[in-house]
Amino acid sequence: MNNMKVVLVEVVPQGAMLTKELIPPLGLGYIASVLESKGYKVSIVDGVRYGDNLHKALKIIVSESPEVVGFTTTSQARFRAIELIKMTKESTGAFTVAGGPHFQPTAREAIENIKELDVVVKGEGEYAMPELIEAFKQNKPLKDVKGIFFREDDNVIETEDRPICTDLDNIPRPAYHLFSHKKYKCTLDGTKLPVVGVISSRGCPNNCIFCANRVLHKGSLRVRSAQSFVDELEFLKDSYQYNAFDFWDDTMTMIRSHIENICEEILSRGMKIKWYCRARVNTVDKNLLKLMKQSGCIAISYGVESGSNRMLAAISKGITRVQSEEAVRISSELGFMVTAFFILSLPGENISDIDATLALMKKFRKYRNVRCFYCFSIIYPGTDLEKMAIKEGLLPMDFSWQKPYIFVKNKIVGNNPTLPCYENPYLKLEEIKAYILKSDSPGLNFKRAVRKISRIRHISDIKDIMTFSTKYFLGKLIVRK
Repeated sequence: MNNMKVVLVEVVPQGAMLTKELIPPLGLGYIASVLESKGYKVSIVDGVRYGDNLHKALKIIVSESPEVVGFTTTSQARFRAIELIKMTKESTGAFTVAGGPHFQPTAREAIENIKELDVVVKGEGEYAMPELIEAFKQNKPLKDVKGIFFREDDNVIETEDRPICTDLDNIPRPAYHLFSHKKYKCTLDGTKLPVVGVISSRGCPNNCIFCANRVLHKGSLRVRSAQSFVDELEFLKDSYQYNAFDFWDDTMTMIRSHIENICEEILSRGMKIKWYCRARVNTVDKNLLKLMKQSGCIAISYGVESGSNRMLAAISKGITRVQSEEAVRISSELGFMVTAFFILSLPGENISDIDATLALMKKFRKYRNVRCFYCFSIIYPGTDLEKMAIKEGLLPMDFSWQKPYIFVKNKIVGNNPTLPCYENPYLKLEEIKAYILKSDSPGLNFKRAVRKISRIRHISDIKDIMTFSTKYFLGKLIVRK
C-alpha cells in the first residue's frame, strides 16, 4: 500500500460560490481515481469546500498533511490559483504540480514566474501524475517523465510529449466518492433536479480561433463506448440518486453514430433521466433531435457566435447563418430549452456584421424557450486569437499570463478585467457597446438580465475543462419563455 498523500485542488473564480451552484470537477475526479488505483491516498479540495476563502482552502490542504498538491484552474481564476500555490508551498513544503486549462498552455511562463510551482503537466493528467509522483517519491530524474515542464537550476526543462489517451473506456470513472455531493446545489435548467457532470468524449476537431479547448486537446476527438458511458449514468443514478446530467462534451453531436448509440442505450435500459448538452448547428437535424429528446434531453446549447457569414468564415467556425437558424428553430419547435452563444468584437468585424448578429438574436427571441448570450471576444492563452493579437500588437508589451494586469476597458463591456479582449483598431469596444445600447435590439434591460444571469450555473473546466463555457457566462442574457 502506498502511503503517500496527494491533495488535488480546484481553484474557482472569485464570486463563483455566491449562488452555490458549482458541480463536481471531473478532471480532478479522473486523476484521483487513477491515483487511488495505484495505491495513493487522495483528497479533493474543490469550490464547495472553501468558496471564496483561500485561507480556508489552505487550512483544509494543510490539515491533510500532503506530500504532493496538484492544482487546476481556469484563466479567470489564475491569480487566485497562483496565490494559493504560493501559500501552500510556504505552509506545507509539498511538491506542487499544476495543470488544466490555464496552466497547460502557459506552462513555460508559469515555471519561469512562479518559483513555488515545481511542475506543470502539459497534457492529460491521469497517467502523467502517477508517473510524476513516483519519480518524485523515488528521487528519480524528472526529465524521464513525459509531458511536463519543470525547473532545473535556472533553466526551464520541457520533456517529450505524452501521447493522448485514445481508449477512454480504460480510464476509471471519476472518484465520485471524494466529492461532497450534498453541498452541490446546481439544478438542471427547467427543473429542480440536482445535476452532475458526465463526459462521453474528449476534444473537438474544429478550428475556431477563440477556443481554449482546442488548445487543450490539440484538435483530437476521442469517444467512449455508449455502454461505458451509460453504465456511468446508471452508477450515478443508483449510488447518488442523480436523475439529471450535464453532458460536458465539447460537442455531443460531433459523431452522429456516437450520440445515436448513447440515446438508444439509454432508451433500451428504460432509464428515466433528463440531460443537457452542447451541440453544433451543422451536426443536428430533426430526426436526431427527436431521438435525443426521447432519451431525456431537455436543454441544448449552440455556439452560433455571429449572424454574419463573413465573420463565421473569419473565425473558422465552419457553419453558416442558415444552419444556425434551422437548428435553433427546430430545437425550439421540439420543445427544447435552447441557449445560443454569440461573440462581438471579432477580427475584422464592422457595424454591418454587428447588425447581422443583433438581427439574428432578435429573430431567435421570437421562438419559445430560446435565450441568447453575447460577450465581447476574450483572448485565451494558446489560441489562434492570441497569436493574432500578438502579431497585431494588441496585447501590452509587458503582458504576462502569470502577472497581475487589469484591462480597465473591460469594465465598460462587462468582461473579466484580468482577461484581454480582442479589439479591432478601427472599432473600439466602447463604440460597439454604445452602438448596441442605442440600437432597438430587444432584451437589453439590465435588471431583467441580472435576474436571468443569476440562474446560470458555473461549469468547471474539464474542463476542463472547462472551461469552455465560462467566457460566455460573462455576457448579457436575452431570453423569452
